[in-house]
Amino acid sequence: MTLKSGWTIVIYVMNPDSIALNDVGPTVGTTVFTSNAQYYKEANVEAAQ
Repeated sequence: MTLKSGWTIVIYVMNPDSIALNDVGPTVGTTVFTSNAQYYKEANVEAAQ
């Protein structure tokens, strides 16, 4: 998928392989690779409500 400059895309991952119930509380890192760059984001894992 090609986006125009300045556009945003949101991707939801329903069941990520590397995040489990034991990860609730601490931060986990997720990396997205594109043809031009690599993006890294850390977030706290929360239990589903």
